[in-house]
Amino acid sequence: MTAAPAHALPVVDDEPAVAARGAGEMRAVIRGSEGGLWTRSWDGSSWTAWTRLAGGPLTSGPAIGARPDGIYDVVARGLDGAYYHRAFTPALGWTPWTSLEGGFLSAPGVTYRQGTGEIDIVGVGLDRQLYHKAYVPGAGWSGWNPLGGALRDRPSIISPSPQMLEIYARGTDNQLHEKYWTPATSWSAYYSLGGALTSGVSATTWDANRRDIFARGADGATVMLTWTNPGGFSPWARLSGGPSSGPGATAIAPNRLLVFARAQQRLVSNSFSSTWTGWRDFGFAPRFTAPPPPPSVPGPTPGSSLRLNAGFGCVPQGGRVPVRVRIKARSDRLKPRVLRVVFFIDRGKRKRIDRRAPYKTRIRVTFKRGSKHRVHARIHFRRKGSQRVQRKTVSKRFTMCG
Repeated sequence: MTAAPAHALPVVDDEPAVAARGAGEMRAVIRGSEGGLWTRSWDGSSWTAWTRLAGGPLTSGPAIGARPDGIYDVVARGLDGAYYHRAFTPALGWTPWTSLEGGFLSAPGVTYRQGTGEIDIVGVGLDRQLYHKAYVPGAGWSGWNPLGGALRDRPSIISPSPQMLEIYARGTDNQLHEKYWTPATSWSAYYSLGGALTSGVSATTWDANRRDIFARGADGATVMLTWTNPGGFSPWARLSGGPSSGPGATAIAPNRLLVFARAQQRLVSNSFSSTWTGWRDFGFAPRFTAPPPPPSVPGPTPGSSLRLNAGFGCVPQGGRVPVRVRIKARSDRLKPRVLRVVFFIDRGKRKRIDRRAPYKTRIRVTFKRGSKHRVHARIHFRRKGSQRVQRKTVSKRFTMCG
């Protein structure tokens, strides 16, 4: 992307996006406060930390789509108003940004087209009609094709079955509108689906018989519209809670959904598996800052401490070493968040991992009488307001009773 000043265009649709290849793999993307693209991934058991990718700055939130072979496509608007594309490949990592040209008022939508392997991108052009572009394997990118309409904000495009495309977008009347494509019908007319929307749209599908469409409603809460076969469209439903942005959604597996949104400076998530969990904290939205200088004295935060308490004089053979980590701070604001504590003796042949307070254990020892040893607690924690995981090891000496 060009390196023009970061505020050449206003930022639009500054919302997170997520795509999944199943319950064991997904990737979330978001525009950071400095305009860069940030990403984190899920491996089936945990999320990685946010990672900033080179390039930018962006002037819209990103869109992301997943291919069956593990490739993820990311598209966002650049400083010149054009869309830019980059991809993550398992073998090579991230490709550079490539311009797709055009001029847009919204963030894009992107999807992998089942049955053909094409990549489809849509966006709201400067004349407020919808535009579509496709990457055809072996042939490259098509030009931008105008599809009419009077739209605003980020549209969403999905491929619910082979060679079928569906687009959902907020119109200038603030209602949801649908347009679809099949080889037999080509592009349909727009169909109004009602609603009173105040953000762009995020649609997802887990099979040909289900669609879920999400947006922000008039009161700021996330609203959703569901289509099933048979049954058709359900009434609009409201996900209670207070996200401040439009949503980014994905179907993880049949009967499983995940939705992200911004809530002021933080991100929140809401997941569905027969029922909704409710909104849960997903940490601070990524911010680009210079790394802090290393502290002169190891510690979690000024005004706080992590201490190892060991209540023993000497320990008899076959006895247990009682140890406990204590977290002290002048106020809750300064208190670090402990993620886990690894207790071990000497070089770590005897270990215990504790992920919940009160972070204490009793380790059996059978060392030689009179020998001296150390019990350690390796504490993994985060400072307040930081996503970076830090580590501090504290220890106490003990002697085996003679």
